[in-house]
Amino acid sequence: MAMGQDPTENGSLAVSIRHAGDSAFLVEFGEHLSEQSNDAALAFERMVRVRRIPAIVETVPTGRSVLVKFDPLVSPFRAVRSALAELLDGIDWSRPKPMPGRHRWTIPVRYGGEHGSDLDDVARALGLSVDRTIEDHASSRLRIMMIGFAPGALYCGMHDARWALPRLPCAKPMVPAGSVSVAVRQTVIYSLPNPTGWRLIGQTPFRSFDPNRVPPSLVRAGDEIRFRAVSETEFLRLGDRALAGEPVAEREEIP
Repeated sequence: MAMGQDPTENGSLAVSIRHAGDSAFLVEFGEHLSEQSNDAALAFERMVRVRRIPAIVETVPTGRSVLVKFDPLVSPFRAVRSALAELLDGIDWSRPKPMPGRHRWTIPVRYGGEHGSDLDDVARALGLSVDRTIEDHASSRLRIMMIGFAPGALYCGMHDARWALPRLPCAKPMVPAGSVSVAVRQTVIYSLPNPTGWRLIGQTPFRSFDPNRVPPSLVRAGDEIRFRAVSETEFLRLGDRALAGEPVAEREEIP
């Protein structure tokens, strides 16, 4: 057992609290990324924020864990850890309550060509035609499992097992804002230009993140997402509208 780890079985989902330096804990749900572990991480992060434990200064949710940062001058290490353990206790984290206020987004994507240089390779790896690969990707209903790594980067999953593609052997030094890339059964959408080791299949004019916008992010972890293939003409037209401040993505509330 790793130092600082305190695993417990919670339903069918293992939960652990790990030390993360002298002023943070990492609370992990399960051993692998899944919708179940992601549900648990998002629900726990919301619970910590709602409870407003005085010493806690920041929570950072990831795909299956939550980093909890605290001020040791407000409460000692053991007290904060006990408070987190108390929140975890007595809840079946294998079946957390759904996040309230979620939305479903339909994101326009221009697939292939100069916008998706790895699409042909992805299609070959899947054993599908390019058109069928686009159709399969666009019809996938995913969730935004985390936002991070780069500002506004959306990590969306999970695709079915066919999409368990490895990352590229060498990272691309830079891809443009709106790049849509795939690997390891997930899709990542970059809101800003960014290097990546993921496989580039398209580009969207949608900008989920803008530091000059209030609020800067239009989406939240836990929202659902799907894609709509668009022509080059529509991509350029929507790009102009996005530059003018329009979201250019369809949004509906999830009951």
